[in-house]
Amino acid sequence: MQDNEDKMKKHAKRMGQIAEDWDEHWERVVEVHIGSYATLPSLCWNCKTSLTSCYIRCLCCVKTFCPECDSQFHLWNAFHQRQLLFNAELIKLRSRDFWDQNLSVVVERDVAVPCFIPPRCKSCRRLNTLVTEPKKNKFMIVITLLGRFDLNATSFKCSHPACGITEEASVRNYVESGYWPGSPTRTCTLFTQTYMTHWFHTKHQIPSTAAMKYMEVSGKMSSEGGRNPVINPIMFRTASSQFSYINHMIDVDIKQDEKMRCKACVLPCMYSHFDVIFKLYRYKAARSGHFKSLYGDSVIVSDEKIEVHVAEINKLKPQKGYDNCGNSTYKAGKETTSRHRTQYETGLGSACCRHGVVLVAANLKTGENYRIVHFFQHFLWTIGYIYFCYDVICNYEKFLKDLIKVSEGHLLHGEWARMSKEMVGFLSVLHGRTHTWDCQVDNNGRWREWACASLGEEQEQVFARFAKYGLVTKHMSPASRNDHLSEMIENHNKEKDDGMDYALAKRAKKASIKQNATQKKLDVLLSQRGLKETDFPGILKKLQQLAYEKRNNDTVTEDFKSPHKENLIESETVGTNEKKKEKKLPNSFKADLEGHFMTAAWARKMMNKYGEHNSYKNDDLKHSFTSNISKQKWTNHQRA
Repeated sequence: MQDNEDKMKKHAKRMGQIAEDWDEHWERVVEVHIGSYATLPSLCWNCKTSLTSCYIRCLCCVKTFCPECDSQFHLWNAFHQRQLLFNAELIKLRSRDFWDQNLSVVVERDVAVPCFIPPRCKSCRRLNTLVTEPKKNKFMIVITLLGRFDLNATSFKCSHPACGITEEASVRNYVESGYWPGSPTRTCTLFTQTYMTHWFHTKHQIPSTAAMKYMEVSGKMSSEGGRNPVINPIMFRTASSQFSYINHMIDVDIKQDEKMRCKACVLPCMYSHFDVIFKLYRYKAARSGHFKSLYGDSVIVSDEKIEVHVAEINKLKPQKGYDNCGNSTYKAGKETTSRHRTQYETGLGSACCRHGVVLVAANLKTGENYRIVHFFQHFLWTIGYIYFCYDVICNYEKFLKDLIKVSEGHLLHGEWARMSKEMVGFLSVLHGRTHTWDCQVDNNGRWREWACASLGEEQEQVFARFAKYGLVTKHMSPASRNDHLSEMIENHNKEKDDGMDYALAKRAKKASIKQNATQKKLDVLLSQRGLKETDFPGILKKLQQLAYEKRNNDTVTEDFKSPHKENLIESETVGTNEKKKEKKLPNSFKADLEGHFMTAAWARKMMNKYGEHNSYKNDDLKHSFTSNISKQKWTNHQRA
């Protein structure tokens, strides 16, 4: 704790010193910045000629040139930002602009797109005879990190006297030179591969960045350099998607990378977690597009596979509505909801391991339901995972048992039955608090061997990052959305894989530090209760027996299980024929179905608030007090 405080003090001291330095030297920095626009005497970097009133300054080379040297140097270095300082005037030069000393004006010259020169002439087959020349009357648009540059197309001329043939550069020549075409046949627009790589990392490190806004930034950069700011959005989108997919194919086919596997999970793989994020939806009104998905189902499972699986289960077991566990109602079992009526894809289902690596993902066309959960569980079971974590694992296991019963004689019955036995349910720590105590005893992840430290919220941590992509995917075409989310998942898994060694070492160090403190805390708790560690299996077995008895003796009426209302049944014995009255309560006033424990706790709180509970020594008086308070709360609610 003291070390953290010392670090914070040192950081605050450094920040304060930086602020003081800026306050002290602010005027000098501004003076130098304004003076940098003035025409000052200088020397040509190449010929060392003295420069006074007319010279060119390159902001990329950070050098000054005389007009002759500038023409020789920047005919082959086209992607530089140059400024002409002429007397008291500063002129921004484009790539094809050069200063003519004789005419004292800026003139345009042909400048070819810089390319690697092929080693051999295709006509005479001689080595090292080709030279680069700009092709007249054919222009190219090249997009770099500095914006748009308008240049001439490149051609290669054989310098041998016996040949002398000239051939225009092909798409292959441009790609080999580090460019990426917007179209494989129409090479009028090229993007540098550094520009494509920069966009790839920008859209995944800042997920809410739209492609149009990124192009606008490039256009602004072009305007700052005095060039044309217009960039073709169709060429940009197709070039970026093709560039990302080619890199994906290189990793998968050539490097043999397994993008959807966790290298830290070795057989038998212990823990997996499934959940759904509804922020990654797509509107029905979004454009359909003219392109097919490049990734297909290599990352995100195809809709056809999901539909076939769901249809197969629907033949055996029809749909139903909401599910609940005690007083908590869950929407996981419902097939459709009205809030999805304007959406075509309603969300993304995903499953990950305890290291946060996404193992499988699929689009949802409707609300979350157990048939889709069953598909994910079956996939995870086939790749060797033992524990299946789900927020409503108790109700899902009931669904799975019913499905196995009704599927007798079905082709997949044996496989589903083995899956239900070999794969164990896992209830997360935080979501488990909303379930009844017997459900927590049966499915609590803390009982699961070799996975008890898992929180069951790993997929939620993944979704915390994925949710930001919803701002740009909701208006995409189906193909663009599928490719964009596939890139998202692969990029996420790559970052997890790159930091896996550090993360595992950090977890091991953290566990070793906490081991002694945790053991001491456990010893104190055991001594307070007069227990030993060897008593734990018996205690757990007893809890499981009590949970089993509780479930078998549960006599809750169907009115309590209704997902659309919460009821409180008060019995007032006025006569022998008095009936139970049903009242609807607000969400803040719930009755516990297992013995009215919540009502009793609320009554004690009200007694402490409105009066001294020690003065109520008569049980009848206490009952009368709590009854009056309940009626008062109910009356206030009706008035509201």
